[in-house]
Amino acid sequence: MFAEAPELKRPPWAGKDATATRKLLPILFAGAWVSSNKTDCEIVEQFARKTYDEVERDLTDLAAMTDPPVWSIGTYRGITCRRDALFAAHEAIVEKDILEFLEWAKIILSEDDPALDLEPVERWSAAIFQKKREVSGALHRAIGEMLVLLSVYGDQLFKDRIPHVVGHVERTVRELMSTNSSRELLSLAPDFQHLAEASPDAFLDCLETDLDRDQPQVLSLLRSVEAGSMDSPDRTPLLWALELLAWDEAYYLRVVRILAKLSLTDIDDNWVNKPEASLESLVSCWHPETTVEVNGRIQALQIIMRDFPTVGWRICLQQVDTGHRMANPNSRPTYRPIGLHGSRSVTHGELWQVVDASWALLLSAPNYTAQMIADLVQKIAWDDAPPEHSSKFATLLWDWSKTASDKDRASVVRALRTAGFSPDREVREGDSHLEIELRKIAARLQPTDIVEKHQWLFADSYVPESRAELLDEGFDFKTREAWISNRRSAAALEVYEAKGIDGIFQILEAGNASYALGWHLAKGLRDDAVSSTIIGLLERRTDSNILKVRSAITGLLFKNGDDGLCELAEAAIGALPRAKDQRDELLMEILLACPFEPFVWDMIEHSYQDHPARYWKQIVPVPWSRSTGESSRVIDRLLKAKRPRAAFAAIRYKVDEIDARAVARVLDALTTGSDEEPGTYPIDGYAIESALTHVHEKKAMSVDELARLEYVFIDALRHSKYGIPNFQRRVAENPASFVELVVLLYKRKDGGEDPKQFRLPEGADVSSIVHNVYSTLEKVARTPGSSDDGTIKVDALIDWVREARRMLIELSREGIGDQCIGQLLGKCPSGSDGIWPHEAVRMALERVGNEAILTGMGLAVYNSRGVVMRGPGGDQERALASKYDGWAKAVAPQYPVAAKLLRSIAEHYERDARWHDTDENVRKRLGRH
Repeated sequence: MFAEAPELKRPPWAGKDATATRKLLPILFAGAWVSSNKTDCEIVEQFARKTYDEVERDLTDLAAMTDPPVWSIGTYRGITCRRDALFAAHEAIVEKDILEFLEWAKIILSEDDPALDLEPVERWSAAIFQKKREVSGALHRAIGEMLVLLSVYGDQLFKDRIPHVVGHVERTVRELMSTNSSRELLSLAPDFQHLAEASPDAFLDCLETDLDRDQPQVLSLLRSVEAGSMDSPDRTPLLWALELLAWDEAYYLRVVRILAKLSLTDIDDNWVNKPEASLESLVSCWHPETTVEVNGRIQALQIIMRDFPTVGWRICLQQVDTGHRMANPNSRPTYRPIGLHGSRSVTHGELWQVVDASWALLLSAPNYTAQMIADLVQKIAWDDAPPEHSSKFATLLWDWSKTASDKDRASVVRALRTAGFSPDREVREGDSHLEIELRKIAARLQPTDIVEKHQWLFADSYVPESRAELLDEGFDFKTREAWISNRRSAAALEVYEAKGIDGIFQILEAGNASYALGWHLAKGLRDDAVSSTIIGLLERRTDSNILKVRSAITGLLFKNGDDGLCELAEAAIGALPRAKDQRDELLMEILLACPFEPFVWDMIEHSYQDHPARYWKQIVPVPWSRSTGESSRVIDRLLKAKRPRAAFAAIRYKVDEIDARAVARVLDALTTGSDEEPGTYPIDGYAIESALTHVHEKKAMSVDELARLEYVFIDALRHSKYGIPNFQRRVAENPASFVELVVLLYKRKDGGEDPKQFRLPEGADVSSIVHNVYSTLEKVARTPGSSDDGTIKVDALIDWVREARRMLIELSREGIGDQCIGQLLGKCPSGSDGIWPHEAVRMALERVGNEAILTGMGLAVYNSRGVVMRGPGGDQERALASKYDGWAKAVAPQYPVAAKLLRSIAEHYERDARWHDTDENVRKRLGRH
């Protein structure tokens, strides 16, 4: 804009001759497209009002000019700088051009996304399922970008010659966003940023209207993402669109209200980009992602707290947090001249203005729940609240306590304890006025209900240290543990004496320290009272609390330690009702509550002969380290109860200390089915690997038996160090084992029927079998004809290949079978000369190699590369191509077939290099990363 020379102000193609400019217009409106996409070409034809071949010729002419306005890379076509081109060519644009473009924009941007036919976790693979839009992504994005350009610069460029360009764009955006269908909104979501920047008012109007409905469609974008999958949030484009508008003060408060309303929807996933995170970034005290001044951000906080109090509460709590925090840059407009330089620097004064305003809002809420008070306690304790706010909080807390329920008071006292304001702590020198005051209030807040008063001691198995204790340099953990133990014992007995078993049961159900509750209660009870307490707890058990009840009974039984446990258990059993059905059920519960130890097993087998079978059917084994005899006993009993998964869980942590033959029995039983519920005792790969390694090293099973187990547990072993050595050995020695895998995985070429020994039995789980076969075939890497020391016998290798091919031809799988043979040979090591493949494989290829085997070996090489960290362009692939080409030249005189293979691999990587070069250039042109 500061240039004086005409040739710098206007490029050569925009001179007096309008021919070049008219050729450019359809390319300007299209922006970018893919020439191999039929729909793209048809749309470009409509913009140009001529055939696509003519457009290609025009593009070629323009590309030949000095400072060309267009580019062509591979099958991609586009305009070099769209904004400059619009400014240079706008005089040649007429109203009809713009109106026709806007009609096409509505058609293109409203195109349904077929990927939505798939489940969210499968949408990443939409291209594999041919669920793609007809219009390419390049053209789709370019159309949205042109809407923005026309909106931002249209009235400035066209003035009265083409009136109301901005209004036309706004109407287009409004029509696109006015949808009653969640699917249409999801299809449009990738264009939200362009639509928002093109017409902020229309975009926000449509969102506000939708959110005022009884069932807003926009909320469908806020679904939770499935954990541990390839799923990704649908909400991201919406949040980015709102973030880019929030840079402008004119739209800031509207965006704040929309994000606050969206934040009311619970999103249960671990992704950071949620409406509340975007909202917090707009009012942040230290790193606001907006150009709005501090007073505007404080006003936003006040609005959120007033109209959306639950959201406002969480946002204000974040502002008064003095801990370490992290901020991410928000989306910014591309063409609108706002937020171009990112967020403005915040002074310390502005930061504290927001913090003070947040404290004022937190301390002036109309109503407070116990959780809100607990939140404030934590902030007062840990975040150095200014004195005036701390003092106001003390007054607020006392006023709140006058009408609070016992349960709420107990909850707040627990928070005060953790924060260091315990009513039990004596006043010390150096304590602040606030600390003394809050301890006094905590003492007054103590609940009158005895259960609520002592619930804090049994909320969790470990009573956490308070802030004051953690900051005390002379703090003695052992002394504190003894104090907590005494308090627990006294509290449990006090509750028992005041409310009996009902009071104990209340504490048990509300907390997560049932064992500690039982153990500490037992210390104050006589043995006969222990029995009645055990029976009382059992009479109150339900399916939801049975584990807590058992744990409490375990604690009660340990009153006198291991030595007296059996006596207490037998005493409780002796006090059970006489009715057999009721007695048997309660008796079994007592036995299951006993510790998983040999002396308990002895008691059960000697005194309750009718119950051992039921006991071993139900007991949850504890995987402690045990003697060989004890472990064998556990294995015997659990396998007899048809619970191999439970048996494996009991030995998994010390499997190498157990007799390998016993471990082999468990592994074998795991493959033959059980009476256990599906999903119980999940088996992890590391434990399976440890068990197989132990059995393999001790030779507790034959090669064939271990090979079978390796096949069954292939998923657990895919990434293990152990691998599948026995299965690989069997395949390397016996081509029939290899052929069996190929036959199970691939169908016959002639459509005939396989011999009976190769058919799956009726009712077999075909999906699981195919999965295991594929995984095993992929894992097998030992070269046929090789010995344990790695040497490969050429004759043995050739015989193996010939026999495997003979069998595969008989079973009508010669083509795919040869490829599978090739993939196995492709996993061979390099030779003694450092060149791949090994010399023995090179020799074998000269005698038995064919095109299908070479293709398979090439696939093995490509697949072995795995995931790579990419640099720019195809430099990595060119290096690989050079390596394989050099090897081809080195072996060509002696091994022409191997040289042919190596050359084909080099050519493959060379093609890949060119593709990556093209992709890199296209990414740069389209502004993708």
